[in-house]
Amino acid sequence: MSVRRAVTVIVLAAYLPACTSYQPTTQPLAELTASPKPPEHVRVTTVAGATLTVDAPRVVDDSLFGTTVVIKKGAPTTQPVAMPLADIRTVQVRKSDGTATMVLVVGIVGAAVLIGVATSNALDDWTLDFAE
Repeated sequence: MSVRRAVTVIVLAAYLPACTSYQPTTQPLAELTASPKPPEHVRVTTVAGATLTVDAPRVVDDSLFGTTVVIKKGAPTTQPVAMPLADIRTVQVRKSDGTATMVLVVGIVGAAVLIGVATSNALDDWTLDFAE
């Protein structure tokens, strides 16, 4: 395997942690944020129907606190968030998506094999043509 291919495979493998998605949780938000390893982000849907991603979420008394990113005048800015738990209908946390990860791995391996076969055949043909 050439250095170029090795670098390509390493770069593609670096995208594996990106195979995540928000999934609903039944764990109460207070327990979720108080766990030894609390989530960095949660997505909440309010009773009014708005969806909001809260960074560094924490529950104090009966309210959710954290920050969110809002686009103002084309630039992202961070704003504080504070909302009563009673205003939250659903909570989602980001978890690994095994199916997406498997599809990505199979796709990377398949592409590497196809490129290897195509390159090998092209080099064989070129060598034969050059030898004549």
